[in-house]
Amino acid sequence: MSDTFLEGALRSQQEYQERLGWITCPHPGTSNIDEEDIELIRRYALCTIAEMGELLEVVPWRWHRSGANGVVRFARQRYLEEWADTLAFVINLAVVVGATPEELESAWAVVVEKNRRRLESGQNVRSST
Repeated sequence: MSDTFLEGALRSQQEYQERLGWITCPHPGTSNIDEEDIELIRRYALCTIAEMGELLEVVPWRWHRSGANGVVRFARQRYLEEWADTLAFVINLAVVVGATPEELESAWAVVVEKNRRRLESGQNVRSST
């Protein structure tokens, strides 16, 4: 049976981190992490933010520089590469605590349901900007 995207991504990032010499989550499935893991979480979170900044640089977000009829071209391939770079660090945040695909999918389902309820209640609405 082949891996899902998430399973493969978690496995490849775990292997990558191990090859770098990082020992991640010495206690998988528990709430125990050590100081080194806490520092890795800080670093990965900062790297995620930096990568998101690089992603934003690809998007022509400056409204005062829009093209004809508000349509602007952008570097789609570079955008996808920056998205993947960002995702790698987000996945590292899961790897460092030993999160399983099932745990992440469960957490995702909770967020999706919460957002659905907010949308249906009118709490979340599309902004005019």
